[in-house]
Amino acid sequence: MKTRLTLGLCFVLALGAGCSKEQVYHGIQENRKLECQQLPSAEYERCMRQYDESYDAYRRSRDAAIEKQ
Repeated sequence: MKTRLTLGLCFVLALGAGCSKEQVYHGIQENRKLECQQLPSAEYERCMRQYDESYDAYRRSRDAAIEKQ
């Protein structure tokens, strides 16, 4: 619950500050990576790889998913 509140607050602050979508994406990814640090080492590596996607790759995947709808 605390994590969602933190992410939500970061998102609202980022929007209020006029950040770009890419900056918001990177901020969220960094928060998720910080959460990975609380996991045991075997899970940590898998968790970190999960959030290594570049913004451009994320945007292409997102756009492709939206076009399929």
